[in-house]
Amino acid sequence: MIKSIFLDLETTGIDYMKHGIYQIGGIIRYENVYQEFEYNCDIFSDDEINLEAFDPKNTNVRPEDLRNYPDPYEIYLKFTELLLKHVDRFDKKDKLFFINFGAEFDSKFLRRWFESNGDDFYGSYFWHPPIEVQSLAMEYLKNERAEMPNFKLSTVCKELGIHVDENKTHTALYDALLAMQIYDIISKG
Repeated sequence: MIKSIFLDLETTGIDYMKHGIYQIGGIIRYENVYQEFEYNCDIFSDDEINLEAFDPKNTNVRPEDLRNYPDPYEIYLKFTELLLKHVDRFDKKDKLFFINFGAEFDSKFLRRWFESNGDDFYGSYFWHPPIEVQSLAMEYLKNERAEMPNFKLSTVCKELGIHVDENKTHTALYDALLAMQIYDIISKG
């Protein structure tokens, strides 16, 4: 059985070795299962914040808001509890396909977040490598690419006829939903 997780993260910067995760969201989907989730969490004390990640044009979250979010370990427990409802981490053949618009970026962040929470078994939950929707979309849209202003998530969605609510972009669950819609169009095309 093929099990997928369309997963997105919101982070405090672009360097997975020094920036942190403050939001995890997505959809677990297979057979008759469809489960959405989204968690906000504080960052670890040694995680850095790049203020550009909190540009008001992209997010309603401010760096000071993070301190009001739950501890990362508390969210780690909730998130792994969710994952364990769908995979047996001791069965090497039972894992989720990690699918995301920029999957390699988010996969590195999530693996480090697992390690920071004392869990070295990230690979027990997810197949490697992750499935990068952006790369699949590039192949699918290669004839249109030269006419597109950029290849950001919302731009690709618009090119494919997917409605985008700009007020919801840069939230983990919404971005995961958009990536899932792109993936579904490309998979059928």
